[in-house]
Amino acid sequence: MQRKCSARAVHVQCTRHTPCSSPSRPSSNPLNQAPPLTKLPRPLQVFANAGVGSAVVASILVAACNIGGTACAGQLLDRLGRKPLLVGSFLGMAATMLLMAAALALPALAPLAPVFSVVGTVLYISSFALGVGPIPAIMTGELLPAAVRANGAATAFGVHWLCNIVIGNYFLLASQRFGVPACYSLFGGVALAGAAFCASQVPETKGRSLEEIEAEYAPA
Repeated sequence: MQRKCSARAVHVQCTRHTPCSSPSRPSSNPLNQAPPLTKLPRPLQVFANAGVGSAVVASILVAACNIGGTACAGQLLDRLGRKPLLVGSFLGMAATMLLMAAALALPALAPLAPVFSVVGTVLYISSFALGVGPIPAIMTGELLPAAVRANGAATAFGVHWLCNIVIGNYFLLASQRFGVPACYSLFGGVALAGAAFCASQVPETKGRSLEEIEAEYAPA
């Protein structure tokens, strides 16, 4: 009898202290908790800092810029050519990066920094989607010879995603150490270098078959 009473007492005590029976304990459901600002992707942080309170609205706007820019690129690829779109895309990215860096660094532009950040982010994503986003995937298959096309494309996109991982993991650390304007200025400089490289080194492949391209650029 004594053992039964002791077991019942232990059961009552455990029941009293379980989390599900405590009404005052806050819910641990992640759906009921807003993510901290530092956990949001960088474009969404920009919109949040500018007063756009809904992450859903910001995500829709970012996705619309990506989809709209890519759709425009699909219509312009065979009209303007790959090379002009690449150069223009890099120049647009550089201009928006440098614009946002100036807005964040110059005291005279401080009152307009949220507006410049939102407009710059929208134009940056649109510029990227117009050329630098889709065209390298197309030109990788066009420029590489058939014998090395599969391995070359795999290597190119492997390096691409490795760079994405590095930037995604270390951008916050770099911005805390050197400042966001310095990081944006670096990105703008890289985009300018990309525009110069495409203008001087990248061939135009519009309206040409894979056989014609391979015959012209194959080593002798």
